[in-house]
Amino acid sequence: MKLHDSVEMHDRIAEDYAKILMSEKSRVYAQEIAKILPIKNGDVVLDVGAGAGRIAQAVLDEYDISKYYAVEPSELYKNFMVKDPRLELLKELGQDLSLPDNCCDVAFAEQVIIHIKKDDIVKEIISEMGRVVKPGGYVALTTTQCFSEIPIRILEVLGKKDHYFKTAVKTSAGEDVYAYRRYFSVKEIKEFLENAGVKLVSMFPEKRLLGVFPYYYHILAKSLK
Repeated sequence: MKLHDSVEMHDRIAEDYAKILMSEKSRVYAQEIAKILPIKNGDVVLDVGAGAGRIAQAVLDEYDISKYYAVEPSELYKNFMVKDPRLELLKELGQDLSLPDNCCDVAFAEQVIIHIKKDDIVKEIISEMGRVVKPGGYVALTTTQCFSEIPIRILEVLGKKDHYFKTAVKTSAGEDVYAYRRYFSVKEIKEFLENAGVKLVSMFPEKRLLGVFPYYYHILAKSLK
């Protein structure tokens, strides 16, 4: 079954996917992400699309932060494995956060917007992240490859700018699930960030495939408030 709704997709594979997210390999990856994020001791952190808590656990282990808001709207929240008094789990959508303005030092979404097909929802999620960060705070995103305009146009012509891929796990009924994934242009990312009132600071690839080919890009932006 092909699903372009990220929440529905994670609902279908929640239990088994949670086990993958908390595996040893995933734990090591989460530790790497935690060290990349611009977090310092005492910060308030927002994690949009927190899954089963793999990044949450790594951040809480790495830093002496004051508060960690973990947002997870899908059934994955039922498998949330992190127990820490500093953490508050919010079962809500990233585009409709209940948090007040200017309450977080760092807001991040790791491998979230790549699974969202509608531009207006991506725009709303990033805008909400920009709203809740304090003046001078940071918004961080992880995406699949970001391209300049010419490669993006070629991908669009070839029908490959967005596509479906088979997830690593099946539904509880044993069905295959094909989730949605998209590529972004650098221009698109900049426009989303500028609309949210944050400015791109850095965009760098994570070298994972054969140590050479970038698989994910880490994007960091700073609030202009």
